Amino acid sequence: MEVSITAVIAGILAATAVPNLIGMLQGNKVQKGLEQVENSLRDAQKQAMRMGERCDLKLDKTAKPPTITPSPVGCLVGTDRDLPNGVAIDLSKGNTISFSFKGTTTTSTTIIVKSQDGKGKQKCVSISNGIGIMRSGTYDDTRSKDKCYRST
Repeated sequence: MEVSITAVIAGILAATAVPNLIGMLQGNKVQKGLEQVENSLRDAQKQAMRMGERCDLKLDKTAKPPTITPSPVGCLVGTDRDLPNGVAIDLSKGNTISFSFKGTTTTSTTIIVKSQDGKGKQKCVSISNGIGIMRSGTYDDTRSKDKCYRST
């Protein structure tokens, strides 16, 4: 009798803990994906200035997992180009981000990093037009403006 009560209590605890654990693990993957995107963007911007030539990053959101391909090849030096499994990306404009030899951009864009199943918080990186300032935060498409905001 006592063993069965213990088993029932353990089952109830497991049933409530497993979804939270899965959500936490998925959130970690999204965060890691965001960090990889940010590192790739910063690396390409630095390499464009160092090499004195334009660097393009093509983000392939159809690949599983999404990939980041530099052009020319030397634009990404030490960053992982494949995002974690279970992560998807979306871009507000196009699929290529270019940095001039000065590290500037010609287009502002937002890159959204989310779980493949669409559940949980979405993260984002916004790149400004002109000098290429980047900021990251939480993405919320229900907001009327500043959908990529830094959450406190």
